[in-house]
Amino acid sequence: MTVEALRRRRPETLADLLATYGRELQSVAYLILRDRSEAEDVVIETLLTAFEKGGSVREERALRRTMHEDVRQLREEIRALRAELTRQHLLRDRDEKR
Repeated sequence: MTVEALRRRRPETLADLLATYGRELQSVAYLILRDRSEAEDVVIETLLTAFEKGGSVREERALRRTMHEDVRQLREEIRALRAELTRQHLLRDRDEKR
């Protein structure tokens, strides 16, 4: 997979991204989230973002670094959503007990 192919935004490039980086990103996402389903979602979102931003990528290392940063960013978003859902659940339980 080349950065040039990503810049051209060919449809097969997305499959190449998955083949090249999917397993690595899945492992990182799972280590962070401890949930396979959420890790898979993060990987798909990360690869789609990389595909969409493909025109701005200059070298392979930058692409890899950007995708790892995207995984970490999505992790933070998921953690924030989990915290909010927990807070809402606790509030609902408290209100139901009243």
